[in-house]
Amino acid sequence: MKSFLIIIIIILAIACQKPLEIDYPKQSPLLVVNCLFAPDSLFIARISHTAQTNDSTDLSITDANCEIWLDGEKLATLSHTENGFYTNANIKPQVGKAYTIKVTHPNYPTVSATDTVPAKTTVLETGFEHFTDYDILDESYLNMLYIRILDDVTKDNFYQIKTDLRSYDFEYDSTETINDTLYQYSPIYIANNNQAAITHALVAVQLMLFNDKYFNGNNILLNFEYSLSSGAFFYDIPYYQTHDLIITLKNTSSQYYNYVKQLQKHVITQDILANQIYGVGDPVQMTTNIQNGFGVFAAYNTQIFVLHHENIN
Repeated sequence: MKSFLIIIIIILAIACQKPLEIDYPKQSPLLVVNCLFAPDSLFIARISHTAQTNDSTDLSITDANCEIWLDGEKLATLSHTENGFYTNANIKPQVGKAYTIKVTHPNYPTVSATDTVPAKTTVLETGFEHFTDYDILDESYLNMLYIRILDDVTKDNFYQIKTDLRSYDFEYDSTETINDTLYQYSPIYIANNNQAAITHALVAVQLMLFNDKYFNGNNILLNFEYSLSSGAFFYDIPYYQTHDLIITLKNTSSQYYNYVKQLQKHVITQDILANQIYGVGDPVQMTTNIQNGFGVFAAYNTQIFVLHHENIN
């Protein structure tokens, strides 16, 4: 009898369900401009517009007027190529110059943003050592990467480091390479005049962002540990085989730094496994330097170093 009553209650509960219609607040659409630029590349901007949460239509803007300005004068107009991307093959950014992007469209407020390409930092030495530590939980060895830079004491400097492993597959083709991103572990240990300091960094990330707040000065040695990604073990590539450690060092503007820092937080909150363990975190409010709109217009300067390890066995 009790089972029968439970079934009746469940049926009645289901029958009483009513679809909930959410009345989203109406907001005027704004332009979204994304353009990360560097001296070794062209200006490439992606232009779209904001939309309501339940809007699944294509947001690309294909008929905007997109201009690059320098010192108060129009330098060039970016032409639309496809899918909302605009570019111009005749101009490249130059170090130390402040560029402004202006985008106009009859259906949206005019947007603009300004940023300056930073100079490269002088790198004095780079290197790495194998088996410097052992991760008991992960049951894997950690390695140490070090890079010594000449930090400019007259400026606030912002950096991004990414490391990749390139191992040669001699079994099948000596020219074939296997690329695996290395996972870096915080903190970054900074040795300067025999005194150590620690910067804040995210744990086990593929991009390491940091600034010179704690070490503004000359001749700074940066050390941080890294481990191989699972892909390297999948291909059975031991540490001692011939491989390259590729270091990509970016000097960035503060606007680039702040944007990528927030983007990293957003990516972490989208991690399904992490959400299952720790729960879904608060929404991440992305930073923007686009006036009257959203997105980012930010500059960086890249240096790439290849550290080669030769198998001598």
